[in-house]
Amino acid sequence: MNNVKIEEMAVSTVNELFLNHSNNISSHIKTDDKGISFDGNLNVYKSDQFTKESYLNSIPIQVKGSLVNHFSGQTIKYYEFDKNEFKNFQYEDGVGVFYVEIIKESTQNRKVFFKFLSAELLEEIRKYIKDNDTSQRLIELEELVPQANLDEKFREIAMQRKLNGLLKVKIDVFLKDSSKVIYTSEFEEELVTRGTKDIEKYEYKNLNSQYNINLRNVMKGLLSQDIIVDSFNLARVYGEIEKLNLLSVLPESNLKLAYLIKARYLAMTRNFESARATLQEFRNYYTDELQNEYEKVLIESNQDDNNIETLISKSFLSDSEKEKYLANYFLENDDLANFYEMFKDDSLKYAEWQYLYAQLLLRVENYKEAIEILYELNQNQPMISIEYDL
Repeated sequence: MNNVKIEEMAVSTVNELFLNHSNNISSHIKTDDKGISFDGNLNVYKSDQFTKESYLNSIPIQVKGSLVNHFSGQTIKYYEFDKNEFKNFQYEDGVGVFYVEIIKESTQNRKVFFKFLSAELLEEIRKYIKDNDTSQRLIELEELVPQANLDEKFREIAMQRKLNGLLKVKIDVFLKDSSKVIYTSEFEEELVTRGTKDIEKYEYKNLNSQYNINLRNVMKGLLSQDIIVDSFNLARVYGEIEKLNLLSVLPESNLKLAYLIKARYLAMTRNFESARATLQEFRNYYTDELQNEYEKVLIESNQDDNNIETLISKSFLSDSEKEKYLANYFLENDDLANFYEMFKDDSLKYAEWQYLYAQLLLRVENYKEAIEILYELNQNQPMISIEYDL
């Protein structure tokens, strides 16, 4: 069978696939198409009404076919595109590649494979070709079964292509001031939102992004604090970690700090069990350089443990730090007698002992003096909260 006949069979198979198994896609693929590097396109609509108002995007298509004695498995490998074709594919923000296997002895039996070569993937392919001084690159296509949700699959592809096209300007505006963005359709709004999240996610993953540099500095500052903690900033950063799911995307050096921040916040809110569970996760990333920060948070996360004195004494904290944490434990558990024993005449020279003393005054209902001390501390220290019910 000649190549023209094989191409006709392959193209008709793809056209029939969309005709019979999709509602929102119009296939425009021809056997005699003279386009450079493309055989036609798939027009994607947001509904089964193929109108200008419903139109979303047009996906360039390449169709290849071959006669085979028996079908391949769920994937096949193809390597006949050259570097110039890959370049043209990239200029079009990606291309859909169909490969149709036709059984030689029974040409009505056909199997369709598909791969969308996105702009990002094509960039990787072209880099590979350049770095390896070759003109071709093998690609792997997966079986496209009629039962697949073709409308949803190709709507996603339409969105990928748009993300690399004309909406880059709107995404840039959105990142600066979302109130200035004017959308022409719900699809465009969804697209810009998706693109924004992708860009932000890259910022979260990139260790040297301005976002990660700022986050690292804030987290280090919060973890360097001892008894007096900037509770407002701690709550803010914890909320950001949770809301943005940063524990799944941050680079490891910031991820370690984020686990400690989360545990410290949970301990501050007296959710000790969850704080300890978070520290257990942190142990997978533990390094000696964070030993001091880890031990402080570990002590804070065990304020409900009767054996905390042993934990404090075995820590590598300085003697002055150990004294403050032990005194804080006595206060947290209303052991005022032991706290008094630790309190020295010159203790009030130090801000954190002033803070602990103010907590003591709150517990004995000397609110006026306690608030005066806390107010004075707030003039020179990070914002602190009065963690006692008046």
